Amino acid sequence: MWRELLSMALSGAGYAVETASSGAAALATLRAREFDVLVLDLFLTDMSGFDVLRAVTAENGPAPACVMLSGSPAEAREEAQALGVAKLLGKPVSRPKLTAAVAEVLAGR
Repeated sequence: MWRELLSMALSGAGYAVETASSGAAALATLRAREFDVLVLDLFLTDMSGFDVLRAVTAENGPAPACVMLSGSPAEAREEAQALGVAKLLGKPVSRPKLTAAVAEVLAGR
């Protein structure tokens, strides 16, 4: 449900959106085509959003990413910075905050 709400918010803002139900599905999609921005949940069913980001970075170099957190633990912020995450967002995130974060990441490309 969370994934669908985020997809609707970004689609409604004019972005083309693809979703994945797991980290493995996200990696398969990312291997098949390129994306301008990754919006990753930190807590996925099969791996963390950081694991997905590490795999993408290992294969393609740094990518812009928005990572949503359930909270804001210091170790997650530190790891996000170490991985080059462009924007950290807490959950729940409002539609305006999400679309503004994606726009900011795209503007910085």
